[in-house]
Amino acid sequence: MPDWAIFLILCVVIFGGVGVMIYLLVQYDKKRTEAFKAYAENNGYSFVEMEASYAESKDESSVIKQFEVLQSMNTEIFRGVDNLIRKQFDDFELCIFDHTTYGKTRGGGKTGGHGVDRDDGEIGSQPGDIRETFMCFDFKNAHFPKFDISNRYKFFTLSRYMSNQSFDTMHSAFDEQYTVCHDSGADTDAIKALLPDEFCELILKEKHLYLECGDDKIMICINRRRTPLKRFEEFVDYAIDLARRLHKAASA
Repeated sequence: MPDWAIFLILCVVIFGGVGVMIYLLVQYDKKRTEAFKAYAENNGYSFVEMEASYAESKDESSVIKQFEVLQSMNTEIFRGVDNLIRKQFDDFELCIFDHTTYGKTRGGGKTGGHGVDRDDGEIGSQPGDIRETFMCFDFKNAHFPKFDISNRYKFFTLSRYMSNQSFDTMHSAFDEQYTVCHDSGADTDAIKALLPDEFCELILKEKHLYLECGDDKIMICINRRRTPLKRFEEFVDYAIDLARRLHKAASA
């Protein structure tokens, strides 16, 4: 077989593979959007149609502005919001959306990772992107001390925007898997009061949870993963339970 024929075959295979990947990505995004719309319709949420451009999207910028007290939403890096749904409950407003941090960690440094969108092994993202599904709670007339909970073995990337001061809850299994970080000068007794054993055990049901509190806001997500569609409803209920427990403890 002549060299030009081999080259032509290789080009067809490469470009064909790229085309298939693009097609699968588009179909996956459509599937995810339709799933969010269906969940919103069936559970009393409003699905917010997003603008094509980040700079022109008023809803996107408003949800980031609404939760900017949380460091996850307040780093000066380009970010994207998709599939935004929101609902007003009696005690809080809940905004759920797919969130992408482009090419950097929450702490502002390069990820240095493979950038895979680990939604049950489905389609990958661009290298360095972090794709997650944020569940953001806006409680009225509430005040939470500022802290976050993240996997202990990823402490060096997940809590960088805090001052890296942490403490043990004295729940041995929780302290082995998770770390609680806070800013310098924070009232650690007030934070510990929000984390009784029952709450720590609930956190342990999720292997890769990330939770952040500040002022009257709470954000919960699966770290570095979009919430899988097959677990979506279950995880929303789980996140609501966690947020309400924190609010009840903070109001006591």
